[in-house]
Amino acid sequence: MERTYTPDGATLKAFLADPSFVRGIMGPFGSGKSTVCVMEILKRIVEQSPGPDGVRRTRFAIIRNTFPMLKSTSIKTWNYWIPSSWGKMNFGSPISHILKTPTIHAEILF
Repeated sequence: MERTYTPDGATLKAFLADPSFVRGIMGPFGSGKSTVCVMEILKRIVEQSPGPDGVRRTRFAIIRNTFPMLKSTSIKTWNYWIPSSWGKMNFGSPISHILKTPTIHAEILF
């Protein structure tokens, strides 16, 4: 499965280009906020400086107002772009996705 992402509009492009440690994004339903946040996480994973062993270690949290919103929107968007087969998806508590390659170890907590 291959998907291509292109930010739709100036706001999403600016969000991806901003190197600030903390940022926010808001917009109407369906405007691409969740998808651009998934892309931001992927960008940060590959940009992370490797440790002495050559592995890029990262940890992220994806947070929503309610648990049902997390499951019906954020995890659905995450799995559209990042299939659960790309690592170990754990639906226990907390829900998490571990992405592991020889040079990447990323933990995403929902």
